[in-house]
Amino acid sequence: MSYQPEVLNAKIPAPPKDKDDILRYATELNAMMTDLLLQLNRQNLNFVNLRAPSVSTTNRDLSKVVPGLAIFNSTTAKLNFWDGSAWREVTST
Repeated sequence: MSYQPEVLNAKIPAPPKDKDDILRYATELNAMMTDLLLQLNRQNLNFVNLRAPSVSTTNRDLSKVVPGLAIFNSTTAKLNFWDGSAWREVTST
């Protein structure tokens, strides 16, 4: 199947208004990126680069977000995700 850019639709979230709005922005950005990846997958396309929003531990902990949100924790330099009840750090084994 060929690449069809008109199929890839995304609503870019409004930028954060202040530091308390960062997680809302990260959540919406993550949802948009997930939707785009699903659209790419439906077209049998590969993605080259996926970048999680970079957020400090302090800003990450300001509010709870939707389960599945992934961020790059700029304080610990680790990938974190919200499992619905707590932030978890992605570790290698």
